Amino acid sequence: MCTFPAGSLFHSVFLPSPPVPHSVSLAADRPVLVCFGDSITAGYGLQTGQSYPDALQRDLDAHGYHYRVNNQGASGATTKDATADIRSILLLHPEIVIVEFGGNDGLRGLPPDQTRRNLDQVLTASKQPTSRSCSLASLSRPTTAQTTSTPSSRSFATWPPNTTSPSCP
Repeated sequence: MCTFPAGSLFHSVFLPSPPVPHSVSLAADRPVLVCFGDSITAGYGLQTGQSYPDALQRDLDAHGYHYRVNNQGASGATTKDATADIRSILLLHPEIVIVEFGGNDGLRGLPPDQTRRNLDQVLTASKQPTSRSCSLASLSRPTTAQTTSTPSSRSFATWPPNTTSPSCP
């Protein structure tokens, strides 16, 4: 189960104190929290209801945070796809955007600098006056032909260098 203890970065940056309990609000009345990412976000290979965004929705509901989690994960998506799709994400008018990309970039051989630029572009675009964003970077394991000294195997060691978006815990 996904939990965000009081005092954690996610809790302190993104979630206000829980509201006073009231009748169950309709999903349409809730502010939108978008999980935007690749197969990890989409829940590839998991049963329905077992993805990270599903667990996040249950956890937020259980702790009195009335958000509507919208799973915008796509299996196979790269940061290049994210730059193309960010406008459609913003049309959802999210209050919070959790960005999780990177693993497929490594699998497809995208240069680490391009991955960083793409992620910076997505995070910059997601910063609206009414929304906050945080980032998660999927680490891609080096293949047997790579070593830890190659740029792609350490591509996320120092990311995000040029963004003010916090990383999620």
